[in-house]
Amino acid sequence: MLGALLMFFFMAHAQAEVFVARTFSTDDVFQQTVDIGAGKYWVLPLARRAIGNAYEARVETSNKVYKDVTAFITDEENLARFRRRQPYRAEGVEKGVAPFAIRGTVRTPGKHYLVIDNSYARLMDKRVVVTVKMVNNLPDAAVEHMKSTLEKMYGSLKQQLVFPDFNIHVRPCGQANAFSSLTSGDIVLCTEMISRLASKPGALLGVLGHELGHTLLNLWGLPGGDNEDIADEFASVVLLDKADGGKAIEEYAAYFERGNAEKEAEFKLRTGDRHSLSIQRIRNIREHATHANALFQRWNRQLYPHMTEDALQKIVAQPSANDDAALARVELARRSGGKG
Repeated sequence: MLGALLMFFFMAHAQAEVFVARTFSTDDVFQQTVDIGAGKYWVLPLARRAIGNAYEARVETSNKVYKDVTAFITDEENLARFRRRQPYRAEGVEKGVAPFAIRGTVRTPGKHYLVIDNSYARLMDKRVVVTVKMVNNLPDAAVEHMKSTLEKMYGSLKQQLVFPDFNIHVRPCGQANAFSSLTSGDIVLCTEMISRLASKPGALLGVLGHELGHTLLNLWGLPGGDNEDIADEFASVVLLDKADGGKAIEEYAAYFERGNAEKEAEFKLRTGDRHSLSIQRIRNIREHATHANALFQRWNRQLYPHMTEDALQKIVAQPSANDDAALARVELARRSGGKG
């Protein structure tokens, strides 16, 4: 059926665009709570990174009053100057009122440090929560590779299905997530999500398939475009149609094992979020794999009216285990006015 749906075989002409941000925020987040006494400071060594990349730090304090604190990122030489109370160079905020965020760019080789400074305070201790993440500036070759990969993926999709064009955006979002626009169909892939799933291609493809389910159903004007469980069904169709579909769909299901059902239920009640709880999604996705025949029968009926004629002809000539050649013939006959 969708044997080449998301395979990178060829590039089709399309009006859509793929936008890849040069700034790539990772999901590698460090968080720590520290008590800093009056007249004291605290130093956090940061992992080494290449010149041009950046550290982002969010600074919060639980103090009810006197929420000001100095925070900066600097290199080893300037940290030594700060400790000697000499003039130093750094990137940050002086006596900022928390919460606030700072960013420091790696400009010199060697170690870098985050400093939280309360040394100017005479009496007031500060309890500070620090969250640090990396922001990599992608080289041109990496940007072009990611852009080319997604363009080929989109081109392959166009060879299979007929739909209004939509754009794909890869950018930092501040969270590991992905989104589909209900109006334009545009898809946003957050760099934090890509970073988190870099070693789990089945899970990453499942996330993309989920957003494609939203996008295509909405662009076709079909019911269920805003239904999260139906989008998961489409993701399962994409994954199970791969040669290693069983492994891929299990990787997608396992991704949700990190979910906390109690916190998710509270979030759903507070915000009206439409997603099933992670424990429910795991069960549903694994059920899709167990009853794959019924899943493909249902989605074949949904998708064949929107498939290209070439794709339908291929199904008739060389059906895969998930295809329905008879249904493809019926759809081709309908398009030719019942002839043939």
